[in-house]
Amino acid sequence: MRTVWIALLLVVVACGSPTPSASESSTSSTVTTLAPTTTEAPTTTEAPTTTEQPATTVAVLKDPAPPELEGAWNTDLGGGDLVTLTLEGTNYLIERGGNSATGDIKVVGGTIIFSGSSLCDGNGTYGWSIENGALTFVEKAGDPCFGRFEVLDGETYTQ
Repeated sequence: MRTVWIALLLVVVACGSPTPSASESSTSSTVTTLAPTTTEAPTTTEAPTTTEQPATTVAVLKDPAPPELEGAWNTDLGGGDLVTLTLEGTNYLIERGGNSATGDIKVVGGTIIFSGSSLCDGNGTYGWSIENGALTFVEKAGDPCFGRFEVLDGETYTQ
């Protein structure tokens, strides 16, 4: 920008000042104002965009089920309402009366977190234990997925 002003000043000095006409007073002066030229693009300010994720989202789970927890487990909820829960690595499958749901699990000690369900949002955190070949779950935090809660909390599964 400074280079442009210097160049304009040199042009004015090199060309000299105009000679006043007979009708102009010899004490008057002529002032010429030049607008600066610029090659800068105008800037705009835009509000940042954000994408909010549900508060129930959990990152990819990496703690797989221990060997004693893996496999297909079965229970009867009563009246012939049979459920099969399959745990493999970091995945689960629940099958009930021709319906099924899949998702992810994370197992840390005696706690298992179910997430990423194919049927509902949110995480379910349960305590688990195996005694005499029977697997039992107890809900530790509110599971927003009622169908999952219904087949896990307090239920006993066998292989």
